[in-house]
Parts: sequence; C-alpha cells; structure tokens
Amino acid sequence: EIRSKQLLSAVGLDDWVYGLYPHQLSGGMKQRVVIAMAISLNPALIIADEPTTSLDVITQYRIMEELLRLRKAFGVALVSISHDIALISRLSDRLMVMYAGILVEKLPSNSFDVAQHPYTHLLVNSIPKLEEDIAEVQPIRGSPPRLTSPLIGCPFFERCDYAIMSCKEDSAAVLRETQPYHEVACSVLPAFVTDNSQVQEFRKRDMSGSKMPEQEVVLEASGLTRIFQKRTGIREIATNESNKIIAVSKVNLTVRSGETVALVGETGSGKTTLSRMLGLLDTPTDGFVKIMGEPVNLKKKKQIAAFRKIVQTIFQDPFQSINPRFPIASTVAEPLSVNRGIVKDQPSSTDGRSRKYGFGSVISHAENREKLVVKALQEVELTPPEDYLEKYPHQLSGGQRQRVSIARGLIVDPKILIADEPISMLDVSLRAGILNLMRKLKQDFGISVLYITHDVASARYLSDRIYVMYKGEIVETGETEDLIRKSAHPYTIALLLASIGIEGSISEKLGERIFSQSEASDNKGCLFAPRCQFAKDICSTEKPELMQLSQSHSSRCHFAQDIQGMGLTEIKAKK
Repeated sequence: EIRSKQLLSAVGLDDWVYGLYPHQLSGGMKQRVVIAMAISLNPALIIADEPTTSLDVITQYRIMEELLRLRKAFGVALVSISHDIALISRLSDRLMVMYAGILVEKLPSNSFDVAQHPYTHLLVNSIPKLEEDIAEVQPIRGSPPRLTSPLIGCPFFERCDYAIMSCKEDSAAVLRETQPYHEVACSVLPAFVTDNSQVQEFRKRDMSGSKMPEQEVVLEASGLTRIFQKRTGIREIATNESNKIIAVSKVNLTVRSGETVALVGETGSGKTTLSRMLGLLDTPTDGFVKIMGEPVNLKKKKQIAAFRKIVQTIFQDPFQSINPRFPIASTVAEPLSVNRGIVKDQPSSTDGRSRKYGFGSVISHAENREKLVVKALQEVELTPPEDYLEKYPHQLSGGQRQRVSIARGLIVDPKILIADEPISMLDVSLRAGILNLMRKLKQDFGISVLYITHDVASARYLSDRIYVMYKGEIVETGETEDLIRKSAHPYTIALLLASIGIEGSISEKLGERIFSQSEASDNKGCLFAPRCQFAKDICSTEKPELMQLSQSHSSRCHFAQDIQGMGLTEIKAKK
C-alpha cells in the first residue's frame, strides 16, 4: 500500500485515490494510474505510447520529468510514441516521423527546426503556439490514405503541395541521407527546402486588434457550487465533512453574444463539472445559471427543454459521444426529434440577419429534416454531405466524428455552444481544422462559445477572454492577450510556461513545489498555497478574493500585483 501511494504521488495523485474504483476517476486521473503501473517495476525499457494524451500541460510536464528521471537514474531506454511535438522533442535524443505506416524522416537530434520533409513541416505548423503570433493555423488538407491496398510511391502524395509525378515511383518512399544522420524520403526535397514561403507566409497576427463592442450576456453563472460525496453511506454523509469534494466553488462567469470565452485548467480542476451545470446536464448544489437573462429552474421541464435548444454541448471524446449503431444522418438529426414541439418559428437574429437554419414548423417533415442535416454537414465542412449521410461512425476519422458532433449541436440553431475539450482526443494534424471551424462559427454566425481546455495555446487562438480554474475556483480572468502577457497568478504562469515547453523553466521560476499535489489539512486560505513558491503565512490562513488589476483583469492572489510586475510570462513573439 505504501509503495502504491508513492507511485500515485509520483504521477500527481492524492492518497485518497488509492481507495477509488476506475469509474470514479476522470480520464486524466485514469491515465496517470496506468503510468504509475508501468513504472512500478523499474523496467529496463519503457515504451510510452501516447503517455500524456488528454492530460493537461502541467501533468504532462510532470510525467515527462518522471520518465526522464527514470531514464537517467536507472539507465532506462525510452521509446516515446506521440503526436505531441513539443513533448516528444523534450523526451527524445533522436526523432523519427511516420506517415501511413512508413518512416518519412529521421532527424539527427531532438529538434524539428532542421526538418525537411513536407509532412513534418506541415505537422509542426498545424498547431497554435504561445511563443509565436499566428493569424491562422493551417490544417493538412485531405485525409491519410487507406491502408487496405498497397501504397505506391510517396504516401503523402495526395496531400502535398509540392508533389510531382516522380513522387508516385517506388523510390520516392525510400529514405535518403541528406546530411549526416539525417534521412528523408522525398523526391522534391531541394525545391521544398529552398522555398518555405508557403509555410511561413501565414505567420502574422495583429496583436493590437480592436476590442469587440460589449454585447448582451447570453450565459451567466453566479455563485455556482457543486459538492460531491466520496462515500455514499448515510453515516459518512451525516458525520464526516472530510468526505465532501467541492468540485466547483462559488464560480461567477459570463459569456456575451458572439463572444468566445475559454475556461482553462488542469485535470480535476472542475472544468467539466462546471460545463455540465452550464449545459443543464447537472444540478448545482448552490448558485444559479441564467440563460438569455432568465434564471434557470431545473424543476421546470418545459423551460429546461427550451433552454437546451439554446445551449448545445460538444463533448470531449468523439469516439464515445456518437452512437455507433446510428448512421450519420440519424445522429445529426437526433436533436430535431428530441426537440419536436419545442422549437417554434425562428425569428431573425438581433443584427438583422436571418439565422442559419430557421426551420420553424418544418421540423416534423422528413424531407425538410434531411435538408437541415445536409446543410449542417456543409457548415462543418463535411462535403459533399451526401457521401456521409449513410455512413456509420466507424467509417469516419476522429476529426470527422468531431465535426459530426458539432453538426449535431448546430442543427437546432443554438445561440451558445459549450465545447468541452473538443480537440484533446484528436491527432495534431486534425486539430487545426476543428479550431478553424470553431472560429468560423463565431465569425460567420455570431454563435457564443464556451471553450473548455487545458491547452492555453489553443485558448489564446480562439478566445476573447480566458477564465483560469484551479480546484473548483476561478483564480484569474481577463482578456486573452492581457492575461497571457501579464499573468498575475502563479498557477496561470505555470500553465503558460508548461505550454511554451521551455526545458526547466517551470521549476526555475516557480520552484519544485509546483509539481506537488499535496494539500495541507488545516489550510483555510489559498488552495494553491501548498504548491506556490511565493506563498507566505497569510496565504495559508486567509482566503484571497479576486483582486481587480484592470477593468477586465482579476486575480485571486494576495500578491497579484507583485507577481504581475515580475513579468514571468512576457513572451517575445518570433516573427
């Protein structure tokens, strides 16, 4: 038991997790338990197959440090398999890039800066970055080839902007040494290396963009609280306060019309619990939710049914959120059946434009329902839609399934989308397409989006404002660029530094305590104090309130102004 708890602590889990069952853990916590099992016998070789998928950045950093420590202390060999470019470059001495089952490049070091294959370049440039200013991330067009028949020539031929006919020859897929210890399988390599303009031309962003005019509040949480019980026995509930888990504590949050708001935090911070309450899928213990200015009463079934048409949720896992027994047409049309009789004639939007679908009474007619499904698929760029209507989920890629989930939410013409980690389960080459689609929904249709993520870089790419959540509390909030450039809470700074991926930067600037998950039993103050290098006596005895640093920037820290003045997250953008 002692050894088991030590292993759980090594991967950032508290002792009480030892007594829980898997169904009581979040996805990130389950992943950490599996990693603890893998390192328990101090093996000679560790094959880390996507070891940090869907985990938040601080937990990723912690797992990476643990794997590196094992490698150094015991001479453990490490084979790391991942789509996370920043993570794998820090874990590895050498890199190999695989596409469609074929190695297309072997790099001599752990840096992608010397990459030469078109696929490697596009892979690196298809994700938003905190240290670079990018107007629009570029998705890799098309889809990977089907492996049901032999591949002839370069497997990347159909998706490559530089492809020529010689790329279809067998020799195009053969690795050739271009520099010492650097091998690339590419027939057009000289032309590509001398012309990177197509990759670099989009790396521009106007950081002084004008602010959006203030719009009406469409979604509001006030004092929202959710408390769970660790055990369900009557005696424990009645007598033991320590059995309570405060998943969300007195959260205040607003989303305005046409605005994208990001909710950022690590695994177990309460993001999903909060999103379920805002999406009317869970009942708060205290506090209330307002939708379009009207308080939500969960006992009023007709009101809730009407609100669920206004608020739609996109779930994290596209492989589990879609029923595998239904064809895509039935999946996308399902909200129309569920909301039959509730959805009435749809008026025009407040800005004078007609809403996207405006289905009104036609919702009950099968032929018009199919038209709505077709249009929804077109809006999420699943074209031609006729090719997808009769397909089943197992015939689609992860990115296509997530687009189906988004289409299902859009078909009832919602005003608010709650997107709960919509890209965390997707391959890096598919994430850019979903992120760009989310931006399009806001820009073209004025839909308000609550974007929930542990990826600060994607939050910056999408959002107008950011809320940072830790152990159920909002610890910092502000307009996106202001919060990132002038962070005033140590936890926000830790998220940012981990996202940037600077080796050792977190422990150097914030101390080793930042990785600790221990909690002081007598701590009545700041929940982050046990992990904070800047904590003083007052942090353990007095709970900080949100301190107003500017009109739109607040931080829940006794020393917010001092920490902001340190400039720990003043990132100089690469041009």
